[in-house]
Amino acid sequence: MKPSTRSSLEEKTKGRAVVQEQKQLLIRRLKSDQIIRYIPLILFAIAIIILGLIVPHFLTMRNSINVLRQASALGFMAIGITAVLIGGGIDLSIPSLMALGGILGTMYMRGGGNPILGGLIMIAVCTFGGMINGYAVAYLKMIPFIVTLSMMYIAMGASVWLTREVSVAGLPSAFIDTIMGNIWIIPLPVIFLFIVTAVVTFLMRSNLYGRWLYAVGSNPETARSLGV
Repeated sequence: MKPSTRSSLEEKTKGRAVVQEQKQLLIRRLKSDQIIRYIPLILFAIAIIILGLIVPHFLTMRNSINVLRQASALGFMAIGITAVLIGGGIDLSIPSLMALGGILGTMYMRGGGNPILGGLIMIAVCTFGGMINGYAVAYLKMIPFIVTLSMMYIAMGASVWLTREVSVAGLPSAFIDTIMGNIWIIPLPVIFLFIVTAVVTFLMRSNLYGRWLYAVGSNPETARSLGV
């Protein structure tokens, strides 16, 4: 084989090796946490663009505010389940507990109760159910899936028993105006959601509690051996 032919083959082989190495490097970068972290935002932006092209009035200010208002309740649920998932657990009872809390608070206010106290009842019911779940998982060493599934069915059964499978309505106008009102053009539920999101983000990223939660979710045994 001529030296020139051999050198050209070596150059081609090296070129292929370099291309293959670059492909592997690109794949590793795409799989890195920095890219994966932004994939939901990218998909969300793509979905908004597509819907904006398909639906003429989707990107209007009025429709955007309505979407944010309707999604605020789901946002509160997402914040709660995110914290649970970071800690390595799961919670199936959040929607049922929120429904039960709403039913009890509404029934109290329909009977002439104070709207503020009715709102506190809603929060207290969800908090109490979450405390029971947490105690069963953390101290009784029960499986989170089983515990929260049981709580979900308990809350669903209580809701059906209280309402007799009839929709509960008749909230006081003062409560509706307070919860569903606006500050300028921004709905109050959206403002509350942003505040809660900011507080939870601070706790997760800049507080010792958040670091402990990440440690427990990543490796419970190691976190326990370190005294967390």
